[in-house]
Amino acid sequence: MTKIKTDHKTFERNLDELVSTVLEARSYFDIWWIFINKKDRTKYGVTQLQYKYFFETCSFALVAAMIVSLYKPFEPRHDTVNIGSILRHGKDLSILDKNDITILNNLVTIARPIWGKIAILRSSIFAHKNLCLSREEIYKIAHVTANEIKELTERMLVLLNVILEKGGLKTRSFNPLVTETTYKLLERFQRSLTA
Repeated sequence: MTKIKTDHKTFERNLDELVSTVLEARSYFDIWWIFINKKDRTKYGVTQLQYKYFFETCSFALVAAMIVSLYKPFEPRHDTVNIGSILRHGKDLSILDKNDITILNNLVTIARPIWGKIAILRSSIFAHKNLCLSREEIYKIAHVTANEIKELTERMLVLLNVILEKGGLKTRSFNPLVTETTYKLLERFQRSLTA
């Protein structure tokens, strides 16, 4: 295997790409959660039934995008932007020291079991379709919960913010406007039904 070298500019670009991937995954999660959680379904259920095909299609697309995005940080290949390549290049560029790598690897180890569940969904439903198992069977095998997905995004952002900070870069946060604008859209749909 050829060792891929990087410079500071490429490292920062790749780190930004990974951070953006995690932030996008969380945005997909936040919108999807509004569509499916009991409290909001009670409030907007009539609207969701009236626009059933829109909400079903959006929900599926959000889950697919979320799963594919959450797979990327732990992608095991050496020629892709993933947490492994970021840690290796951060160490090679002296952005991260041995102690940083140990701490960050521990954070990765804690997050990896949830990622394993994401990998099952990605590899058996969304990027490929398992030949023998139904979607329902695959979801049962993966046994991933909404709370675990949310937790994975939070753990990944903490980890990536440590690297951003060590690199002298601005840390990032999840976008609260995602939920705000989704609720506004649902309210608008709701009003259109009574107009």
